[in-house]
Amino acid sequence: MSLKFGIYLVEQRVISPEQFCGLVKIQQESTMSLPSISLRKNILTIKQVAQVLNEIELDAEKTFIQSAMELDFLNRLEADQILQFQQEKCQPLRKLIVKCGLLSQRQCSILFLYFERHGAKASLPLPEAKPTEAKPMDIRTETHERSTVPAPMGNLREPNFSKSSRSAEYVI
Repeated sequence: MSLKFGIYLVEQRVISPEQFCGLVKIQQESTMSLPSISLRKNILTIKQVAQVLNEIELDAEKTFIQSAMELDFLNRLEADQILQFQQEKCQPLRKLIVKCGLLSQRQCSILFLYFERHGAKASLPLPEAKPTEAKPMDIRTETHERSTVPAPMGNLREPNFSKSSRSAEYVI
């Protein structure tokens, strides 16, 4: 979901594509590798990690976890533990956006809430209106077609991050 939120922010022109790529790069660099985690958690020895990496070098199709399990260095529980640790230590894109100063915590929270509620629908183009003949409509006899655009949920409005004229703070 983190990458989808980042793509949504780019589509809404809240951040630039270059900023998004930079955030993803920072996120990847801050994520610990599986060999590092297995050493840090004392699940594998340095010699075992070296053997697993050699196996991967011989067969590039295999992952670190697959190779370690095939060599009987890891069981399923240990593999899950390593993967869960990696997932927990990965910084979410939302935190990085705030940490890098692209948005305030409040702005990011509001945009994420809007994204969660409206998801991909919020960034899809609206269907084009079909051309119709110009004729007066008798309200008493004509049936109105329902709009294809969903009504907004509650009193939630689309975020507007424009600078107020009174101060340097952003108005929401």
